[in-house]
Amino acid sequence: VAGTLDASAAADQGDGGFIETSAAKVKIADDAKITTKAETGKTGEWLIDPQDYTVGAGGDISGAALGTNLDSTNVTIQSVTGATAGNGDVFINDAVNWTANTTLTVEAQRNIEINQPITTNTGHLALDAIGTISAVDTVDVVDFTLLNGDWIQNSSSLPTFNATDFQISGGTFTRVLGGDGTSGNPYQLTDIYGIQGAQSTNNHLLMNDVDASGTANWNSNAGFAPLFTSATFDGGSHVISNLTAGDNALSSFAGLFGSVTSTGVVKNIGLTNVSVNAVGIGAFAGGLVASNQGLIENSFVSGGTVTGFGTTVGAGGLVGRNFSSGVIDNTYAHQVSVSGNGNNPHLGGLVGENTASGVIEDSYSTGTVTDLSTTGSIDIGGLVGLGAGGTVTTSYWDTDVSGQLTSAGGFGRTTAELQERFGYNGFNIST
Repeated sequence: VAGTLDASAAADQGDGGFIETSAAKVKIADDAKITTKAETGKTGEWLIDPQDYTVGAGGDISGAALGTNLDSTNVTIQSVTGATAGNGDVFINDAVNWTANTTLTVEAQRNIEINQPITTNTGHLALDAIGTISAVDTVDVVDFTLLNGDWIQNSSSLPTFNATDFQISGGTFTRVLGGDGTSGNPYQLTDIYGIQGAQSTNNHLLMNDVDASGTANWNSNAGFAPLFTSATFDGGSHVISNLTAGDNALSSFAGLFGSVTSTGVVKNIGLTNVSVNAVGIGAFAGGLVASNQGLIENSFVSGGTVTGFGTTVGAGGLVGRNFSSGVIDNTYAHQVSVSGNGNNPHLGGLVGENTASGVIEDSYSTGTVTDLSTTGSIDIGGLVGLGAGGTVTTSYWDTDVSGQLTSAGGFGRTTAELQERFGYNGFNIST
């Protein structure tokens, strides 16, 4: 392919068009110019439709040529399997950089290998593979979307990864410093991208503190997509700060975890300055966990807001709903503002609902609890909102701070009483 291929729109109207270059092998000249630009409309697409495809010197297109053409068109590289050549793989063996608000989409019938940097201050990257996706060099883009495929980065030294908007709509995303996900050798997490990819059936250990402030822009500003786990997530006594989760109308389970099943364990983890919002017919929101049937221990949430809006709402500074076999032990929610609005809100400083044999022990809360409803029944408490069948032992809430004198379990104490009688100093309590 050489020369100029032009499917751009007229200067003052219309969207860009579509260009396809298709064959078993498609080689692009370095000076080829492809454009589908539209001054007032949407940029079009250039589809490169070969079998195996290599971006790099001596390959099918140079990284420089790909980057130059991304400045004037969206590009999709779509490899297919065939009898004459290749297995449907795509190899990025040359650095790719572009400066336009366009998207590079890589679709592979088998594997994608990123062996050189993909960088852009304005553009987007979407990956779709039937097999695995490996990246041994930098990926730094505005928007990253994993459409399908098994992204695997497991190394003691990980390459740079950064995306302003990060979305996993299909496939799996593993970004860890080591481990194999078993109970004796958990995956070792080091950043918020790896945490977002943490799979429910694997065991994980957090190796360091993590700043999650970027999650405010994720999933088209919906925030972090809550995790669901039936295994063990050990925070290693580290802290995740500035998490935003569930800021859209589709997030009926919002928190770092949407659900912890009866075999799940979340322990030794702290969150600070959370922004958690659940919206739905049944909306459950917790600074740490939306809905718990497993074990939560030695964990806390400090600072931030948790809100729930829906027909039935369960919102708490630490957990939205604790039920069935759920146990919450040695935890606290400190200065977390909890609020909710619905026909039947259940709001608590620590836990919104503690029902059906749920257990809370050796825990406390100090945040405000506010009902925003104008109709319907209300279950609100300084520590626990609704306690139908659950039990609470040696647990307390601050009546001065919470604005609540009652709770479905636990003991209300003033700030001074907590400090004098129970060793409360704002972050710890001794029973």
